[in-house]
Amino acid sequence: MTAVLVAGAAGYLLSGMQATTYTAASRIVLSATQDFQPLGREAFGEATRFIAKQVSIVSTRPVLEGASSELRGSITPDDLARVVKVEASGDDDVITISASAPTAAEAADRANAIVTAYRDFVRRQVQVQATAAAAATADPAVADRIRTEAAAYDDGVAVVEEAVPPSDPASPARLRDAFILAVIAGLATVAVAVWRRPLSVDGPAWAGADRPLVLGTVPVRSGRAGRPVAVDPADHALVLVALGYARQSSPGPVLVTGTDWRGGPSVAIGLAMSARAQGRRVLLVDAAPESRALVTRATRGQQPHIGLDALGRPGVPATDVLLPVPGGPGVFLAVLGTDDNGAVDDVEIHRALDRAAEAVDLVLIQVGPLSASPIALALLRHAGIVIGVVSTSDAPSALTSLRNHVEMARVSLTGVVLTRQARWGLPQRSRPRHVLSRGTARDTAPPPSTANGHGSHPGNEAAPAGNGVPPAGVVTVPTSPPAVPRR
Repeated sequence: MTAVLVAGAAGYLLSGMQATTYTAASRIVLSATQDFQPLGREAFGEATRFIAKQVSIVSTRPVLEGASSELRGSITPDDLARVVKVEASGDDDVITISASAPTAAEAADRANAIVTAYRDFVRRQVQVQATAAAAATADPAVADRIRTEAAAYDDGVAVVEEAVPPSDPASPARLRDAFILAVIAGLATVAVAVWRRPLSVDGPAWAGADRPLVLGTVPVRSGRAGRPVAVDPADHALVLVALGYARQSSPGPVLVTGTDWRGGPSVAIGLAMSARAQGRRVLLVDAAPESRALVTRATRGQQPHIGLDALGRPGVPATDVLLPVPGGPGVFLAVLGTDDNGAVDDVEIHRALDRAAEAVDLVLIQVGPLSASPIALALLRHAGIVIGVVSTSDAPSALTSLRNHVEMARVSLTGVVLTRQARWGLPQRSRPRHVLSRGTARDTAPPPSTANGHGSHPGNEAAPAGNGVPPAGVVTVPTSPPAVPRR
């Protein structure tokens, strides 16, 4: 907090030391959509290209020299080029010319001088073309027609809105500069706190371990049979911010794994809900066919018709691959892997992840522990970031084993998320939580594989469906899968 206040005060004081500058703007509306044609013929070309050409002409040397003469030499063409900004308003015919100066009157004079010089330049060019075209014909009627077209075209400008002296300076803006520096200082403070946070803050068992980069600590709430699993997006907000810094250098999919089968699904869901709360679109990929914990928790056991790898094939619709997650728009679920032998088609998965990345802001791939899941090892090569989920009660050897398996694939462990058990019945925070689906009794080791590849085991079975009515206070918003570009 002190750093933020100091930065804000410094920004306010430094801003006051800057020279006062005023900015005025004039606007012109073009009457022409093409260059002058002596015989009035329609030229081939887009109107947007013509407007872009006129914007370039405004900044050319002849126009700047004409504006300098209009200002009686008070500023050179080179200096004028540095204080003038020319913009076109989208695809319409409006060109805005802004000019800066130490005084409000000078700023308005400069902007208006540029407009006058531009109109004179275009008018001279039209006259030169018309004179040359009329001299090239022996037909008086054609010559008269050329002169008529030139008079009608004139300077190609329909309306001019002259600049007026501004009432307030454009700079310095003390409050704005103070706010910007305060925000930067606040973000820097948070970043330093996140990256330097020691691993041992939540468990003395880690005190002697080789500390990795800790992205944050989150509570894990294991569901009970017949009870919904509650996820508080605020619990994972700090981890999401730290993840954003890490993704600046590695913007690919985020692979979430763990030292065992606990915690990973909860962390993946929590990150997705936190990103959803910020208005971002997220794809959750359940790549743990041994347990399908994300399917059980996020969509109440429902899963897409086909796996995510099918998205890498031509003609596969996104509706068959991506399933909206209840609770609000922006989060979708896909599955990957149908058996436990780790066999994956790298080409199809690469294409599928590329298509998915174009439709969402964040791809989270949740896999089982690398020491027990073959498909988890196979997917390491497709991840831009690898996050390890470690419980604060785990022994240091668990982290060592996780690191060894990651490095075996010649991939770096980006960081770890520490989890601590949150008990049911104890008040956590007053803010509401996002309820996803019916929970599980507890998140333990995976079940043995069955014929359909899903399996079941005591303590990880899906809750009864009941009458299909969501719990009180839970709103399910049906959404459509994101538009995935076809290959």
